[in-house]
Amino acid sequence: MDLHQLASALRAFAVHSPTHWPNHFSQLFLAVAEQQPATFKELGDTLALSNSAVSRTVAALGETHRKGS
Repeated sequence: MDLHQLASALRAFAVHSPTHWPNHFSQLFLAVAEQQPATFKELGDTLALSNSAVSRTVAALGETHRKGS
């Protein structure tokens, strides 16, 4: 993938929340798509994230989170 393709792909992710889309959101989304099924530990090891960071990010990427919105 060249830089133009990468930039285009990241713009597609940014549309979800243009003012707040941390890079690890995109990385985790792609890791889940690539490794299904994967545990939070496996994803954290792959991305150098803690289990709690993976959990929070997965919740943030979902339609609803623990607070129900």
